[in-house]
Amino acid sequence: MSTLETKLLYQQSCKTEDGVSVLSTIYTGSYTYPTASNKTIIRIRVTCIYSYSGENMIAHTGTLEQWRTDGWAFVDEFHDDNISFSSPEEFRSYMLDIAQSFILGIPLKSTYTIQVKEKTNQLNKPKSKKSNLRVIDFEKNKPKTKEIISSKKSNSIKKEDDDFDLI
Repeated sequence: MSTLETKLLYQQSCKTEDGVSVLSTIYTGSYTYPTASNKTIIRIRVTCIYSYSGENMIAHTGTLEQWRTDGWAFVDEFHDDNISFSSPEEFRSYMLDIAQSFILGIPLKSTYTIQVKEKTNQLNKPKSKKSNLRVIDFEKNKPKTKEIISSKKSNSIKKEDDDFDLI
């Protein structure tokens, strides 16, 4: 069975104004198809977006991209809020596992903590405040057909008028 061998080339990180952290890492990787004699070399970019609530890390989203001759191509994304990570490095490692699973076509073997969150029933949720939306009834103030016709007749321009200009 083939595996994806990766080597970290470099990483970049920043923190946004909202306190969300972004970690972007570039890897070189190689793998060999079962019937191939040479390794296939690839470049992978893993982007992890996360924040902290107290001491707990919250993984918001992650993306996997692969370098092609015409630029970075989207491979997959992470948006599972049932998995918790203890560090950005653990999050990044999970993203590499997803890359291996996708590129090699093998099942993902998860050893990460799955959190079962209690689902809240949206129907039983009490309304927090009254909506500011209004329904406008256009039919209520709509003039009757006869009123529209007589209004058009009275507003029509007289052709005998000397000031009549064609536009």
